[in-house]
Amino acid sequence: MATTVFVRVSRFNYPGGSAFAMLHQNQTHVAAAALEAGETLDVHIAPGAAMTGVTRFGEMGAPWRYSKDESLVEPKEFADFDYLVLPVDGAERFARLFKVIGVVPEQVGVQFSRWPPGPRLRPGGAVLRRNNAE
Repeated sequence: MATTVFVRVSRFNYPGGSAFAMLHQNQTHVAAAALEAGETLDVHIAPGAAMTGVTRFGEMGAPWRYSKDESLVEPKEFADFDYLVLPVDGAERFARLFKVIGVVPEQVGVQFSRWPPGPRLRPGGAVLRRNNAE
């Protein structure tokens, strides 16, 4: 029984990885158009997302290009990226340049007050698209 509870709960432990997967799943039409046009789609992966599940194993080939440059700080320094993958609590500071196109949950505990027990969730990872990116 405990194994079932922990398996249900553990799938929410990696919101960065889930957001990264969501980016690729939900933007396949954009990637196909970029590939056909010979363009790249530049993605910045914030440290918080990298620490919560984004790995090189999730990277796709062309037209995607990834950056984990930790020296970028100011929102204007991200203006050349088409997408950002980051913790949801950091998304607001990019509101002038980017639009949130997806949010995934993260686990903050286990809820035992119902049966069967399950995860207690809050918004965790976010995918942002540059406002003028299609």
